[in-house]
Amino acid sequence: MLVTGIPYIYRSLQLLKPKTRQSLRYWLACVILFFSFGGWGQVAFESNVTDGCSPVGITISVTTPPASGISSYFWQVTYPSGVVQTSVSPVYVAIFSQAGDYDVTLTINGNESVTILDYIT
Repeated sequence: MLVTGIPYIYRSLQLLKPKTRQSLRYWLACVILFFSFGGWGQVAFESNVTDGCSPVGITISVTTPPASGISSYFWQVTYPSGVVQTSVSPVYVAIFSQAGDYDVTLTINGNESVTILDYIT
């Protein structure tokens, strides 16, 4: 499942649909900030599984940019217990044995990153 770009942003904006004048201003500010900082982002990843019963084997890999444009990888996965596991491999592989939500952050080339909260549930 690819969780970046237009589908992800569209779902996020749907949650922020303005219902009052104040929320409309907040919504517009979010959209303006989003586009001010580069639009859809340059880093994306996908997983073989994003939900299921534990234990579950997870493989998370980069989808954007292509591997030829990446010189370093740094994965951070926050487990439901608060423990943070890291990896510098191009692909993050693990068995998640705890039930709960896992946050995933990928940083490439030392400065481009994306974080998805509750990516694995």
